[in-house]
Amino acid sequence: MRGGSVTGRSTAPIPANNVSNLGAPNPNANVRAKLLALDDMVEILGGELNFHKREVQMLRSEKESLESVLNTKTGEVRKTLGHELKKVEDEMKRHYAWQKSENSRIQQQVTGLKQEKTSLDMQLMELERRMAELELQMGHDAQHM
Repeated sequence: MRGGSVTGRSTAPIPANNVSNLGAPNPNANVRAKLLALDDMVEILGGELNFHKREVQMLRSEKESLESVLNTKTGEVRKTLGHELKKVEDEMKRHYAWQKSENSRIQQQVTGLKQEKTSLDMQLMELERRMAELELQMGHDAQHM
């Protein structure tokens, strides 16, 4: 609607030197022309104001729609992340339990190996003691021969 009016009247002001068709200057014509120009400007501005009001209303509506979609998506994401978090927590608990049992099994093996080592150390000491006895006996028997 810019540049024109609803009534079809021109928005351009009428020059002050405009005269009537009869050739006689009309002092009221200048004021009348200004009033018509102001009237046209009011109509144009009113139209623009209505246009902008509709545009603001559309933007508000779009904003509300986007907020609604955003809230829905946020809810979906929270729900999905909640499920994922639960899965991860359950898996962590399962792995923790497995690691605990594995640690216990390895600790039992270490304990068994320590006991076995102690037993082998004792057997080694017994064998060394017996070898020393046998060497003494052999040395003693060698002297009697």
